[in-house]
Amino acid sequence: YACLLLALFLGSCALGFYRFHLAEISLHAEAVAPFVGQTVSVRGIIDGEIDQRENFLQFPVQVSIIQHDGEIVNTKIHLLIVAPRYPTYAYGDEILVEGKLEQPGIIESETGRRFEYGAYLKKDGIVGRMPFPTISVVDSGKGAFVPSVLFRFKESF
Repeated sequence: YACLLLALFLGSCALGFYRFHLAEISLHAEAVAPFVGQTVSVRGIIDGEIDQRENFLQFPVQVSIIQHDGEIVNTKIHLLIVAPRYPTYAYGDEILVEGKLEQPGIIESETGRRFEYGAYLKKDGIVGRMPFPTISVVDSGKGAFVPSVLFRFKESF
């Protein structure tokens, strides 16, 4: 009986943490809404794996500052940056990015199938994307130690 109560308690806590996480993502998404469709400058740290495609890179950035028309907003949102293959970037790079902020929407295939790209990205906390912005590396080595080592190890193959 005690084990059942403990399992229910732990399950309830896990659901509560998950719900809080979803609410936090929603709150940050609302903060970025006024900037969608605008050219903005953001400062942040690459905090995930860099996905190398044939013609481009894409990577998540945890943004700490958004700037538009002299207005500066401190935030904790995640954006997906789509960039040319070169120059290369690394996990933990602190970057300045300037470009048009987009809100990911629905992608429709030639056969009429619809894919909720925005919902797909939201599961990772990503609330917007910036395709092919201007990027400047400010600093490097700002990521967590363990993921940094794992990404470097993976890239060595």
